[in-house]
Order: sequence, then structure tokens, then C-alpha cells
Amino acid sequence: MSFKLNRREFVRRAALATAAAPAVLRAVRGAAAPSNRVVLAVMGTNSRGTALARGFARLEGAEVAWICDVDERAVAKGAAAVTEACGKAPAGARDVRRVVAEKEIDALVIAAPDHWHAPAGLLAAAAGKHVYVEKPCSHNPREGEMLVEASAKHGRIIQMGSQRRSWPRVIEAVEAARSGAIGRVYYGRAWYANDRGSIGRGRAPTPLPRQCRPLQLALVLALGHGRVGEQRHARDRPLPMGARRRLSDAGHVGRRALPQLPGRLGNTRHPDHHVRVRRGQGHCLGGTVV
Repeated sequence: MSFKLNRREFVRRAALATAAAPAVLRAVRGAAAPSNRVVLAVMGTNSRGTALARGFARLEGAEVAWICDVDERAVAKGAAAVTEACGKAPAGARDVRRVVAEKEIDALVIAAPDHWHAPAGLLAAAAGKHVYVEKPCSHNPREGEMLVEASAKHGRIIQMGSQRRSWPRVIEAVEAARSGAIGRVYYGRAWYANDRGSIGRGRAPTPLPRQCRPLQLALVLALGHGRVGEQRHARDRPLPMGARRRLSDAGHVGRRALPQLPGRLGNTRHPDHHVRVRRGQGHCLGGTVV
């Protein structure tokens, strides 16, 4: 069986195992991975990402080599799921930039909080990786346009997950309709029904525990844009932090703020480094949290 056919079969099985996620790998055509497998990294494994990692790890044509999350507890959770599924423990990291720099990685699976979807996708594409990103793919239309531009520029596939669009039977039905199997389609009707329970809604502002100083940069990467305590994901799963006012991954600290550019990580270093921030100045590096 050829390498191409192996990967086609992998995609077919992946679609059945994890619904939307694996369709991006249909177009993976990079350097052959070890043992003819598609090598994946999964970012964001506190919930959905763990399910995706487990599903991929069970497939013969895939290897989940890296788990990435700013929360070490989530890294351990995702790694345990992969190890249980395939018997091989993945490497773990808190900084996605380190992960996409790994040459062995073919594609990045993004299931992190929404504010990280577009930036992580842009970083991965620039590093030569294909991308599957959970919906929504971006916070705004411009970020979506940037992902489209990055896909064309770097020749990488970037797919947002939408379960029904990736179901094999739905794909077959669409292809049949487009081929004229039911004649000219001149009218369509759609509806939406949702009977599942709520996944929760945060209340803002919500104080966060002040358990550590200086501030760890991993927390900045986790929280993203906005005022401290007003991010829903931070409220749902609070981490220790010491900043009193405002921060973000683009240098948004104190009363002043730098322009918020999607994917801009120029003010950050590795999350294992401690960061001191001076209140009232728009920089993530230097100064003291006061």
C-alpha cells in the first residue's frame, strides 16, 4: 500500500473516530513521518482537546507526539489519555511556540480557549504545520482572513472543525447534489435544534487568587486579552496570578495598552520564565508587579 493510500485510509478512520477534527489531515503532504504516520501535537487539553488526543492516539495511522497546555495539570491529563489509548506517552510543553518548532510534527490540533485559536493557527502555519482548529476559528472576521492568507502563503491546510461537514455521509450527499443527482437545487430550508445542557457561563469581573509573585508568563499566555478576572476561561479554571489590573499576550498591562495585534507575541518569552510587570506601563518584560 502506498504512502498516499495509507494517509487516505487514516483520514477515513479518523473521521469516524473524532468527527470533524481529522479532515485537515487529508491534505497532509509534508515529509514522511516516522513509521509512515501522521505526527500530531494537541494544544489545549483540559476538555475537548483530551478527547481529540485520545481519538487520534487510537488510530494506527497517527501518533500524538506532543501535548501542549499552559496548565501543567491539563498537560498531565492529556498525556495520560494518550498513554492509556496507545501505550506511548507523549512529550509535554506549556509553550506552543516550542511545539511547532519541532520538525517531527506534521499538524497542530488546537482546542485551546477561543482567544488562542487564530494566533496558534498562524504560528503553526508559519512553522510549516497543517492545522485543525476547533470552532470558532477566530474572534473576528479579520483574524479569519489572516488564517486564509497564512494557508495560501505557507501552503498549509487550515481547517475549522464543523462536525456535520466532516461526516463521510454528509460529504457524499453534498457531492451528489453538486453533481446534479437531484437536479437543479433552487430552494433550501435549514433549521437548528440544540437540546444539550449549558457548558457554563462566567461572571465578570471575578477576583482571581493572588498566590504567587512574580507573575508567571504562562498565565499571560492563558488569559489573553482583557482585564484580569473578566475572562470566562480564567474564571472557570483560575490559576495563581499577581497582576492587579490588565494584561494580555500583546503587552496589555496597567492603565496603558499597546495595540492588540492578532498573533503578536513579541513581548513574551518562554512561560517557564518569571515576568515582572510595572503597573501603568504597557510592557510584559521588566519592572515590578505592585
